[in-house]
Amino acid sequence: MPRYTSAHAVTLYWAGLAGCCTAMATVYFWRGSAAEPWTGGIGWVLGLGWMMVVMAVTGLVVTLARGLHGDGPKGWLVAALCAALGIAPAYFIAGWVLTPLKDNAASPELRAAWSASETGAGRAVAIWQQGETVIRVREDGLTAYRATDGGRLWTLATAPRETVCAAGTDPAGTVAAIGLSRSLGDCKAVRAVDLTAGKWAWGDKVVELADPVDRDRQGRQLAVAGGTVLVAEEERLRALKAADGTELWSSPAGKGCDNQAVAAAGTTVALVEYCAGGYPAGRAALRSLGTADGKQAWSTDLGVETSLSALDFLSVRPPVLRVEERDSTGVRGVVSFTEQGALRAVVKTDGKEHQLLLDPDNRVAGAPGLRAVVTGDQLIAPVKLGSVSQAVAGFSLADGSRSWLVDAGSGAYGVGAGPDGVLALTDYGYDDQLLLIDPRTGATRSRQILTTGHSSATAWLGRSATRTLVGYGAEESSVPVLRGLPR
Repeated sequence: MPRYTSAHAVTLYWAGLAGCCTAMATVYFWRGSAAEPWTGGIGWVLGLGWMMVVMAVTGLVVTLARGLHGDGPKGWLVAALCAALGIAPAYFIAGWVLTPLKDNAASPELRAAWSASETGAGRAVAIWQQGETVIRVREDGLTAYRATDGGRLWTLATAPRETVCAAGTDPAGTVAAIGLSRSLGDCKAVRAVDLTAGKWAWGDKVVELADPVDRDRQGRQLAVAGGTVLVAEEERLRALKAADGTELWSSPAGKGCDNQAVAAAGTTVALVEYCAGGYPAGRAALRSLGTADGKQAWSTDLGVETSLSALDFLSVRPPVLRVEERDSTGVRGVVSFTEQGALRAVVKTDGKEHQLLLDPDNRVAGAPGLRAVVTGDQLIAPVKLGSVSQAVAGFSLADGSRSWLVDAGSGAYGVGAGPDGVLALTDYGYDDQLLLIDPRTGATRSRQILTTGHSSATAWLGRSATRTLVGYGAEESSVPVLRGLPR
């Protein structure tokens, strides 16, 4: 005769399922939440936890709907026993799913050695590093900090109603230059700063610009190299002596053309000028000049046919520029040239498998500069893969091909070049993580979690002999403007 399962037994089975799934869900959520953010498989473990929640609720609802018919104590006992039996399998399954990244040799917590805040300070225009000194250039002045302990070395404030609208420095020199505007107008004057003493290098002298520069081109019209301050006014390029501000030479822009951006390194000045045609048509050229005398070494066409929506220098030697023209089918990406001005490669902003993320992320507070660096013969920049995930990618400047990818979770908020690798500040959902990447191979040399809080603001990254430095564009209540981290 066939055997039938009693209603009481079926109800107890459902009670046992509810108890077992409740215990397993608890274990999955515990292990998934406790895992280090860089651990692989967290999403799968949390997904298993939610699946167990659904099954536990189903079991509980069916049990209550059927009723225990006086077997309440027995039902609770069965649920408790099944819960105990479910703990061990869930624990080991979660351990099997959660796997550390293969390139992650060590993932220690990184606690700030020091942090600095500037209450009421203006938005950052630039952040510079001079050896063991880091200088934050704000709209209302400059402040220098000692990299070792965060001690404030000096502060230099602008005059009332004056705003810093541009900034340029030479990492190898001791003099920097800032552009000044009055009452948020155009950049109309230039002053030099002695970075060692924290004083105005030219005393009270201010060099007025006969051709004021639109302040929207923040930072692109000033450069410093070889003891020379370069000022790209719209219709001419001026060279000033860094020591006293006297004019050394000037070079006019081409007929019907405006200077758009200048950069310099050593004995070389790189200048981009744009020549408008009938709107929106136009062309742009990259010029290379000597720092000492302004003589042109070469000029090359950038290949654009419409006006520019974005233009930034990433390197002078070799010349590497970010160029975005308004025509979506035109030149849009990072363009590299040889030292003689010949086109080498273009890394497209919207590639077949990626989208370059170069502009600062200003959802909270943006730091100055792009989220990209050039090191050796490679461009290192964040990219978007698909609709959600992001990565840090290396691209060859010789042919534009992608060399490697490093997972960046849901965001890469900063990229910087250090003497021992490329630094990347990434977000894995709970805290920021600092990655040190081999620029040649993409191997992650170290991966550390910042315990001082999370920020979605784009960050400037630097590396001294004693510290890793993280700087943000403006003050948040939870994140200081500068941090000094152990190396």
